[in-house]
Amino acid sequence: MRPNINNGIRKVVSFLAVLLFFCFVSSPTVLAVGSYTWTASGGATPAFCYNLSSSQDGKYVLCANYGGDLLTSSDYGNTWVDQAGSGVHYWYGSGVSSTGQYMVAADSGGYLYKSSDFGVTWLPLTTAGSRNWGNTTISANGQVITANAQNTEYTSTDGGNNWIPVVPSGATSLFALGSSRNGQYIVVADNNSYLYTSSNYGASFVKDTAAGVHSWYGISSSPDGEYWVAADDATNNVFISNDFGQTWVAHPIASAGSMYAAMITSDGQTIIAEDGNNNGSIYQSYDGGSSWTADTNAGAFGWFSLAGSADLSRIVSGTDSSVLYSGYNPALYVPPQEAPSQSNDPTTPTVTTATTPSAPNTGFGVPSQTNPLIVLTSIVAIVLIALGLGLSSNQSAIQTRKDN
Repeated sequence: MRPNINNGIRKVVSFLAVLLFFCFVSSPTVLAVGSYTWTASGGATPAFCYNLSSSQDGKYVLCANYGGDLLTSSDYGNTWVDQAGSGVHYWYGSGVSSTGQYMVAADSGGYLYKSSDFGVTWLPLTTAGSRNWGNTTISANGQVITANAQNTEYTSTDGGNNWIPVVPSGATSLFALGSSRNGQYIVVADNNSYLYTSSNYGASFVKDTAAGVHSWYGISSSPDGEYWVAADDATNNVFISNDFGQTWVAHPIASAGSMYAAMITSDGQTIIAEDGNNNGSIYQSYDGGSSWTADTNAGAFGWFSLAGSADLSRIVSGTDSSVLYSGYNPALYVPPQEAPSQSNDPTTPTVTTATTPSAPNTGFGVPSQTNPLIVLTSIVAIVLIALGLGLSSNQSAIQTRKDN
């Protein structure tokens, strides 16, 4: 009996089409990470931008200009305005609310100052006292403000009118500081010592001895406070927490030398870290710190300060040569969404306990884009299926003619 060759080919073609479809369409989508386009900022030039902070979308940025007036930007750090009304001070720390309307800045030899009009006018928060202020943060609605001076962390929950001083056990010289957007979760570092964490708006702090003694420099969190990143300027390590600051894991960056600043996204996957060494680099990780890539587009500088949007699509970086750079990576952009349900910075906040965090997301922290390989494979699969159907139709026609 003569074998039916066409029927065999049809079966093979159909099998290959189905196999390709399930191998590529049902597999995880490859996500694009893109690259940053960097621009040297224009407008006012800082004496030295000791600290940078921005609104949640990255549009409004504040530069703590050490030895000059405060500088603000309302265009993602592309151009800067000298806010002469702030006065010349040794500005050290800075903080910006989610919308950018409220800002706070710390004079290392005077008062904390607050602005309620996007940085145009500044008033001293005299009730906090004149101190050697270090770093400071401000919550989403401008009500929760925290700042450190010597061994004490000061917190206000009413916009800076009243303050609660807390001395974390064993602290001697508090330095790096970060907080969640609602101000509930706070991590502060004792200089060349331990980290201290608070989950109750700074009412109390717990010493974290497990993370070890390090030269902590920059600390930042995801908006909800679940993910944290802390930079060690004495090594090439950044430390990451995925449980509201309760535990930390070191992630070394092989080619880096001295980590000064870092930021992390809401899913804990996208991280930007800066090397403060001369001719240092800006590093990017899209897998929660497991692997790192130097951004060669940014150039080699002593990177010193960092701020950016929550999705890190827009960032601003300061160098040790008083030059500011703005970076934009559209592949990282995440459209604004309705804020998740959480406490809203009440005047008298309800103290809550951090819940046990869920397992961290293992996918890249960037929006998915159409993968050309999947498109091509889908086209091939469609062609193969059509070819199989054509062979089947042709075979049926031949068989019909034979039957007739």
